[in-house]
Parts: sequence; C-alpha cells; structure tokens
Amino acid sequence: MQRTLLSLSTALATGLGLPAIAQQAFDLDAVTFTANRSETALGRAGAAVSVLTRADIEASGATSVSDLIARLPGVSASAIGPVGNQTSVRLRGLPPRFTAVLVDGVLVNDPSSSSGEVDFGAFLTADVDRIEVLRGAQSALYGGSAVAGVISITTTRAQEDGLRQRAEVMAGSYGTIKGSYGLTWRNGPVDGSFTLSHSSATGFSSSAGQPEPDGHSIQRVSFGLNYQATDALRLGLSVFGQRAWTQYDDWPVDGAFDQDRNELGARAYAELALGRSTHLLELTGYHIARENRDSQPGRFEGTRLGMAYRGETMFSDAFTLQYGADIAQERAFGRTIPAGSFSTTTGAFVQALWAPTDRIDISASGRVDYNSTFGTFPTGRLAVSYRATDAITLNASAGTAFRAPSVEQRFGSSGGSFPFRGDPTLTPERATSFDVGADFALPRDGVVGVRLFQTSTDNLIVSTFCPYDAATNSCVAGTFNSVANVPGVSTSAGAELSLRLPINDRFALGGSYTYTNALQASGARVSRVPMHLATVTLDAKLSDRLNAGLTVKHVANRVDFRTDYTTGPVPDYTTLNLTARYSLTDSADLVLRIDNLTDTQYQEVAGYGSTGRAFYVGLAARF
Repeated sequence: MQRTLLSLSTALATGLGLPAIAQQAFDLDAVTFTANRSETALGRAGAAVSVLTRADIEASGATSVSDLIARLPGVSASAIGPVGNQTSVRLRGLPPRFTAVLVDGVLVNDPSSSSGEVDFGAFLTADVDRIEVLRGAQSALYGGSAVAGVISITTTRAQEDGLRQRAEVMAGSYGTIKGSYGLTWRNGPVDGSFTLSHSSATGFSSSAGQPEPDGHSIQRVSFGLNYQATDALRLGLSVFGQRAWTQYDDWPVDGAFDQDRNELGARAYAELALGRSTHLLELTGYHIARENRDSQPGRFEGTRLGMAYRGETMFSDAFTLQYGADIAQERAFGRTIPAGSFSTTTGAFVQALWAPTDRIDISASGRVDYNSTFGTFPTGRLAVSYRATDAITLNASAGTAFRAPSVEQRFGSSGGSFPFRGDPTLTPERATSFDVGADFALPRDGVVGVRLFQTSTDNLIVSTFCPYDAATNSCVAGTFNSVANVPGVSTSAGAELSLRLPINDRFALGGSYTYTNALQASGARVSRVPMHLATVTLDAKLSDRLNAGLTVKHVANRVDFRTDYTTGPVPDYTTLNLTARYSLTDSADLVLRIDNLTDTQYQEVAGYGSTGRAFYVGLAARF
C-alpha cells in the first residue's frame, strides 16, 4: 500500500504538470444512461463515467471506436496492425476480457474467443451516435463481464421530427475507401433509423518491417424502430450486422493469412409506465462466426441469447428503487473446443437511488448471479456524489465483481509449433475496486477532473508460456502454452486527470492523463499497459467555416512479450494527428485528416506495425 500511495503521489505530481485527451463531452450538466442504468446527470452519478456524442465523434475525426475512446481517461488500446486486425481495449490497466461492451443494449463480448473479450479491430464509428465509458467494478448492475467497467455504444437515433439523411465518402492513404449513408425519421408515435457503411483498404503489413500489406473490407448495417403505442406503452426493435474480411500476419512472421468474420445482434423491448413505476422487458441475441485461414485454420462460432426484466419505482423525489432479473445462455464451438460448450447465467439485482439533500446523491446496488458451472456469486456497488460548492463536486465509488473462466481457458486444445492446453481446474476471478475524485468548474464552462483508483483481483488468470526451443522455433518437445490462476492479489492502481479549458471564443484546450501501475501478485508488470498515457488536443475555430483540431498522444513505460521471446520494456512513442472540417455549404463539409503527422515509427504491440504518415480527405453531407 505504501508503494501504491507513493506511485500515485508521483503520478499526480507529474500529471498536474501536463495539459491533460480531449474529452469534449466532459460536461457535468450532461447525462449518463449507463452509470445507474437510468438517466442521471453526470455531476450526480458518483461513478467514473465519460460520455461522447455524435458531435464529439465528428470533431475528433476518429473513424475507429478504439482510437476514439483511447483518448478518454483510464482507457488504453493496442492494435496488432492496421484496421481490421485484432485490437484490445483496456480500462484502468485490466485485461480486455474484464470489460462488458454493449451495442444498443446487446452484449457483444465474443462467447467463442479464448477469453470472451471484444475485438475492436473492425469496429468503426460510421453508425455510432453516442458512447459511454463507465469505469470501475460494475458486476452489481451488469453481471460477470463488467469487472473493469462497461463500454456502451448507441447507434444512430432520430433526434428531431421529419426525415433526415447523412452521407459521407472518404479516400486516402493505404488505398483506403470509406463510405456511409444514414437516415432517421420521426413521425408522430413512430421513429426509426438506418445506417449502411463500407470501409476497405490495401493496408500496411501487420508484421513490423515487412513489405506485404494486410488489407480489409468491412460492411455494416444497423436499424432501429420505436413505436409509442399508447401514452404508457413503448415498443422497440434494433438490429445490427457486420461482415469483415481482414488480412493479418501470424506472429512474428509475415504471411498471407486472412479471416472472415460475421456478426449479428438484435434487441426487442417493451416499456410500460404505470403511475410512479416503469417496467421494461427485453429480449437480446448475438451471434458471431469467425473463419481463420492461417497456419492452424479453423472456424469459431458463438451465440448468446438473453432475457431481462427491469423495474423502477419512484417513491419520492428523493428516493427511487430499481430492481430486475435476467438470464443469458451462451453456446460456443471452435477448432480449439470441438466438443462445443453451453452455459447459463441467471441474476437478480436491486439498486436504491437516494438524494438525502439537494447536494448529495447516493446509489447502492446489490446483485446475485448463478452460473451453471461455478455456482453463486454476490456482488455490490456504492457510489456517492457531493456537490460541495457550485464549482466543486466530490465523487467516490466502490464495487465488487467476478468473472468465470471461459470454456477455451478451461478445455481448449490446439496443436502446431506452439500448442495450447487449457486448465480445467481454473477458478473464477474476483475483484474489488474503489475510486475517489473531484471535478472543478473553471471559467468559460471549463472543467478539470481528478480521480484516484485501485482494483484488486484475486486468482487473476494469466498465460503461461512453454520453454522455447530456438533450434526448432517451437516449444520444447513435450511442453505447451497454457493458462493459470495467479495465487494472491494482483493490483492496478493509478490516477486519471481530464481537462476542458476554453481559451477564448476560437480556441479550446482539452486532454487527459492516466497513470496506471498494473502488477501481478508476483510484482511483475502487466504487459501492454502504459504507465503513462497522455493526450492533448487543441481545437480551433479558424473562421466561420473552418474548424481544426490538433491531437498529441504520448505513451510511455510499457512492457510486452517481444520477438526475442522475452518480456521486457518496449519503446515509448508520441504521435501527432490533425483534423480539419470546412463548411462548403450549410449542409456539406469538406473533411481532412492526417494521421501520424510527423511519420513517427512506433509499435502499439511489440513486433507489429503501425501507420506511417497518412492522408485522408472526404465529403460529409446532411440533407
């Protein structure tokens, strides 16, 4: 604990000297729908949550979800090559499998993957209207996937009456071509939305320094329909689907490998308002199929079906009770789990929202989950917000969480030069998190936020690597790779700072800085977690028609599994991106983006390539 406090003090001393990644939506008057599973003002949520709107997405110039959210405090991302290749997102230095990812209320964590994480490589922003990132243990509200937090993504929705359309085309470096078309409509009790998008590129090589490029072709469609049947009853349906073909390299060699990946998700709901209570019943489904063509070709499929009920009763203006129950069934099949798998998890929760004064908000929740394989798991969460003055808001939250091992972690088996064997004796990972922070209002509607956090995990599951035989470039005969529970407590502790500072009517400075000290119980550093991650953005309104943004990102002090088959430090890097948007007319914009303006040579993952200087130009229209 002394080491942790010393590290946090050092981080704050360092971080406060930095302009902190632009978080344009860091607005205490904005609302969050994720923190308490109901509409709550950000300044009253207590929990650590960031919100990005469509306006923020367009201003950022980001076309991939991972690039966009990696600018937020407490979020880091690492890609093993160009767009389409595997990309992992971590919250507060915790494993990607610890984050629950929702798209329009559908959990999209991959049931057929080795650990149940979401691959963000082909996840683009064309149909995204809103993103909320909720940090800290959230199993009490979202179940066993939400150990590190929740990323909730909402696709395009109607915001006003009538028919509205949006179209965008873009082309640029690496043979990139992007296009999207979306429409929304609202007419009386009915509103709907539809978005179709395409992205393709010849790409660059996933293996650093190799000449053979790795391209992609991604098509995505999303649809939503809502009907206000009566004053009390609202019905809705949302559907999304994506097909992604991507090329990649089999680490650490260059090779002509590729993957076909198909996803389909849907949610249907009915919401009924009765007096001071509302009741929601929803059905969700998600299916993913991946076919890999590499040195060990195979097909993987996963399906998740869920049903949930949530109720809310407002007993007074100061006290609201939420309650609900849910059930989810998962099936998975793949090359490494030929026998397939099936599991069921049921859960029930209750949450009390209490405002004892007009300056204090308290949310307390408890949940019990029953997993068909591992039994019963109780979890809880407490969040408090205190508006000490009109300019200072204090926040604190604490929670517990659990995650059951995946089927592949327990029973997976594969051959090749580096064979893998699962461990059937694995036990669930359990975590406890807490954070404390403060938000300070600045002149011109500016704000600065500071937060300290720590998550402690028992029985963390880690990869165990076989002894390496350099003569055969494979595992020593008779050995294999596997996974194991690490005895003891693993910790991830740090500090998050965020800043929005309007300088004048034309210029605004924004940013974030995250210090993360992620350690296994043995004291060894966790791979691919930067100790220092800072992003600074300068937004400029250069004229009535021209807006521009300059973003600097600095990543420092990481360890990774390197191409010499050892784990050790990898180089720091700093990148500079430029975006510009010029209004040709009231309904059409010319868009320019330059990635890696200084043509820095860097690696997000050791041994894998990253973009050089790249230029993109496009046209965006609204009609």
